[in-house]
Amino acid sequence: MVAFRRSTLEPALAILRKTNSNIPNKFYFYDLNGKFNFDADQNDKFSLGLYSGVDNVALPFATDGNIYLNYGNQTLSSKWTHIFSQKVFSNFNVTGSHYFNYPAFNIAGTPFKRSNNVYDFSAKGDLQYIPNQQHLFETGFWVGNMTLNLQDNFNNQNVFGSRIRSLYGSYYLQDTWTPSDKWKIVGGIRANMFAQGNYYRLGPRLSVQFKPSNAIRFQAAYGRYDQFLTLVTNEAFSGFDVWLTTGKGVKPEWGDQYVGGIKLNPFKNVDLNVESYYRTMHDLFDLNPFIPDPAGLKYNQLFRFGSGYAYGTEVKLEKTSGRLSGFIGYTYGVTRRKFPNFNLDRFYPPKFDRRNDVDLVLNYQFSRRWRVSTVFKYATGQAYTKPLGRAVFLTPFDSEVRDVLTVGRVNASRLPAYNRLDLSFSRSGTFFGTGHAEWKFQVINVYSRRNVWFYQYDFNKNPIKRNQVTMLPILPSISYTIKF
Repeated sequence: MVAFRRSTLEPALAILRKTNSNIPNKFYFYDLNGKFNFDADQNDKFSLGLYSGVDNVALPFATDGNIYLNYGNQTLSSKWTHIFSQKVFSNFNVTGSHYFNYPAFNIAGTPFKRSNNVYDFSAKGDLQYIPNQQHLFETGFWVGNMTLNLQDNFNNQNVFGSRIRSLYGSYYLQDTWTPSDKWKIVGGIRANMFAQGNYYRLGPRLSVQFKPSNAIRFQAAYGRYDQFLTLVTNEAFSGFDVWLTTGKGVKPEWGDQYVGGIKLNPFKNVDLNVESYYRTMHDLFDLNPFIPDPAGLKYNQLFRFGSGYAYGTEVKLEKTSGRLSGFIGYTYGVTRRKFPNFNLDRFYPPKFDRRNDVDLVLNYQFSRRWRVSTVFKYATGQAYTKPLGRAVFLTPFDSEVRDVLTVGRVNASRLPAYNRLDLSFSRSGTFFGTGHAEWKFQVINVYSRRNVWFYQYDFNKNPIKRNQVTMLPILPSISYTIKF
């Protein structure tokens, strides 16, 4: 199988730019998917998969600036499935991937560019052994080599460069025990290693499921998890996000997660799932924003270290069959973190904190050929730190004009809530009787909600002027698909 696609929004954006200055000058993506399967015999199956995708965005910023985003992924993976016997079978994978992000902006003729590359090559193996109907033993390994390259260029001068390379590996052992039709207990342990900093960690896992009847199921789980990577992100704008790793003096992040839930089948073809969780977070590491110049500092001196927690409840009601099918899901979630000498040592919400999240998906089959689908999304607005003012003063010692910005509490403000409705009609048929064909008429963002991407403040105005950079408006589309 080989598939290629490219977005075709340029004509629509050209029309929209005539009436709205916040429309991107460039906005497109393309991707390539491929997969090859080969069944050598009844005990050996091989597959080879590839993916390559690129996104490009050029967005006007303020009155004299532009933001350019160019990012994507490339992966190549192979898989071998081998059946040793009726009780033992295995999967082995070899994968190579490349993530890249080349953001840039230009304000008043001053350019800034970033080159951010992550290379990962790994091998993974999983083995399953079924000695009897009550036990399923699983074991496996995962080893790899990761390289992270980062280069910043300001006004055509290289100002920062970093190259991190590390081996990593993990091994797990797990047993699924089913003592009766009502009980299922899964216990295991995972050992992790990360060479950058020479760290070794153990993570126990346990889950219990009790099913008193076919209509109800109780679940509880615990696990300890370690993370050797962290995403360094700007609280206002995610285009310049970078990945960094643990190292000497920079411990891995870790936490304990507790989960409890219930699954119900109150009616035929209707499922109701309710799940609550609580998670601790320790040894969080993030770049210290108060370091004026990182040149000459040791790796661990670039970071600040903190802690956090998260909790929430997820509810999902789903109808699995019939002319009307779909689901509605609601998530209530809270996540907080804190760092010493920051935000008065108080917990604050990171930008990905979402108090309320609603997803509604409905499908209705009008007839054998016609189907209508709708998708609605609602989410609490992203948290951000609100600028309150700007002061300009002249120092008496060096006669230099200085700016001082006054901001509110960290992430105490919110962007407007995100919401969007998509609607599509599909008509299936045949292509001159030789293959399956489908027309699809789709409207994305039906009521043209201009969700706010981020705010841009002009401190040269008095009072300060706030401009909102919004996402795309209503986008209609028509597609025709033929399958032979």
